[in-house]
Amino acid sequence: MVVPSMRVEAQDSYRMTPDELREFQGQYLLEDGTTLTVSRRSRRLFSAVTGRPEVELVATSPNSFVTRTGATKVAFRQAANGNVFGVELRQGGGMVAQ
Repeated sequence: MVVPSMRVEAQDSYRMTPDELREFQGQYLLEDGTTLTVSRRSRRLFSAVTGRPEVELVATSPNSFVTRTGATKVAFRQAANGNVFGVELRQGGGMVAQ
C-alpha cells in the first residue's frame, strides 16, 4: 500500500520529557511474528520493525506517535500506572499490526 508522504509539523507534535519517552522503550512482538523495537536517544524516540529501517517517532499525544513522514501511526497501550503492555501500528487508516 502506498501512502502519500506528509511531514509532521511542529504544531502537530506533543512535547514529552525523557522520562516519559523511556516508558515506551523496548521490544514488542507483533501478531505477524515480527518485532517492533523502540529505542530512545536523548529526547528522540526511534522504532524499527524486523527487517525494516529505523524511523523517528514524533509524539502526537501522551501515548501516540507518528513517523516523521506521517505514513505510520503508533499507539501504545498503557495501564493506569504507566506500564506499556501493547502497541498498534496503523497505516493509511488501516491496522498494520498489533
